[in-house]
Amino acid sequence: MLRALFATLATTCAAGGLVLLGSMTAPATAADCGGAAVGCVETEGGNVTVTVTGSLVRGGSAGSTGGSTTVRVPTPCVWYQGWTGKEYFQGVKDGTINGQGSREAENGDWKPFEGYEKYKDLGPEGGYWYFPGCSNSWVPDMSPAEFDAYVEDYFARYDGAFVRPGETPPTPPVPPEILLMAAQEAMEVPEPEFEYNPDASGPFDTLVNMDTWFWLSDPTQEGSVTATAGQNSVTVDATLSDVTFSATNAGAVPCEGTGVEWSQGASSECTLAFDRAGTSEVTADTQWTLTWSFNGTPQGDIDPLSSSFTQPVVVAESQALVNQVG
Repeated sequence: MLRALFATLATTCAAGGLVLLGSMTAPATAADCGGAAVGCVETEGGNVTVTVTGSLVRGGSAGSTGGSTTVRVPTPCVWYQGWTGKEYFQGVKDGTINGQGSREAENGDWKPFEGYEKYKDLGPEGGYWYFPGCSNSWVPDMSPAEFDAYVEDYFARYDGAFVRPGETPPTPPVPPEILLMAAQEAMEVPEPEFEYNPDASGPFDTLVNMDTWFWLSDPTQEGSVTATAGQNSVTVDATLSDVTFSATNAGAVPCEGTGVEWSQGASSECTLAFDRAGTSEVTADTQWTLTWSFNGTPQGDIDPLSSSFTQPVVVAESQALVNQVG
């Protein structure tokens, strides 16, 4: 799933304007970054950090509304650190930065980054220009048509950005499908630990042919995780749909909700009756239905999740003493 998408190594050397890798233009090699080229940058694939929060986050740090963790996921486009303000201004001035290789240059309408003149005297201490680049090798599950459409829209909305020391470089918009993968990767429904009655103290728990009640220890029947990167977020909502208790010597019983905790006068159909004495392994299996939304807009159902938990129950045979005949 997510792991299969992790990025391959790529290197790019940018000359300003539209920077595309993969299916649109050939990526530059490390050798292209030699010589007197201005703004040559090497990078290791298109990964961004996604924050995942919620009540069903696997192994995250605890919080008031659940857990939190971060994962690295691939994205079609990233931002590279490029030139200082002085380098970019000088490159435009002497013609070494001219958009070569970009569509704008091919069409004769390339222009330098807007407002670049006001940074013309700034060296490394003043900040750097960041520029976008894209590669379909980072997102092999995207079709060529999907990638091209995404990149066209991306470069129509984003240009270079000057980032001063202490400021955060731009975060590329992560497609909803990739955020969904991040959310699913970090999501874990609880193990269905359970209780039962009778649960006698001593050498055994229950008796042969006696209805033994089962119910989940945790009454939680819903939860969610939200994966966020920049302005985009995906939420996956999980709802417990059913739980089934089973044992080799007692069959299986599907239960409504999480089962009914035993109490005097209560009733439940979530019971098993063991047909022989001994230690019986009882398993609880849960199924969770999942739906997802992108920036608050529902997107439909996705593949469900399941979980199971097994523990032993010691079954004894009741003995009756006959002390009178006739």
